[in-house]
Amino acid sequence: MGLAPSELWDMHLWEYNLRVSVFNEKQAENARLDFYRAHTTAALMSHGFVGKLRQADYYLPTEKKAAFVGEDLTDEEIAEIDAWLEAKGKNE
Repeated sequence: MGLAPSELWDMHLWEYNLRVSVFNEKQAENARLDFYRAHTTAALMSHGFVGKLRQADYYLPTEKKAAFVGEDLTDEEIAEIDAWLEAKGKNE
């Protein structure tokens, strides 16, 4: 990260955490770019010509966002779930 001990000593914890998170993001981006360079090199070599090399995005992890639980439920389904939860709560 390139921090001198005197700089580290004078920093607050949130400043250090911010620097670490930005450094980690930079490293992840550099690793991703290095992979794309290697993939392009492999595509220009024999694997790309014989069709054995997949697209670069296939090999890289994707960030999946969690969907809202009730996103695709109808009002009737939500009412059924609420009734079931209420009945379950009364039985316990």
